[in-house]
Amino acid sequence: LLEGILCTLDACDIITCRRTCKALRDIVDASLPIRYNIALAARGMRDGSNSSVTLAEKLEKLERYELAWRELAWKESLHWDFPSPCQHVYTADGYLLTVNVAGVVKVVRLPSPLRGVTHEEYEWAAPVGFLEGQGTVLLDPRHNLVAFLSATDDE
Repeated sequence: LLEGILCTLDACDIITCRRTCKALRDIVDASLPIRYNIALAARGMRDGSNSSVTLAEKLEKLERYELAWRELAWKESLHWDFPSPCQHVYTADGYLLTVNVAGVVKVVRLPSPLRGVTHEEYEWAAPVGFLEGQGTVLLDPRHNLVAFLSATDDE
């Protein structure tokens, strides 16, 4: 029952509760969902949507990811040439989006073996007129959304 209640709290409140008594400390330390939520919050991350991976595996990946950053010990690197000349560069949630002066949009999903993320690339043409004015791009990979916004001269 206490574990269920603690799971509804944010990480800061859980840590505060953990400090109040040995019984709560033991519950927090033994609870995989609580430890995972604290680990995510400590790293400024949020849970992905991969339900085929167990919570124990997610926590293990998160800890390996943290260790690799702490020790600067990555297993591989990626070399990617930016389109030249590149007019716009945007990043969001592990994706990199570029727009070159010819209007070619390229989106690259940056791989991470530690997080189980594979490399993907997509390419298409920017909307007509996008490069002519002051435009920007909104990138939301969680919803497979790329929005091109341009200012209008409405008075």
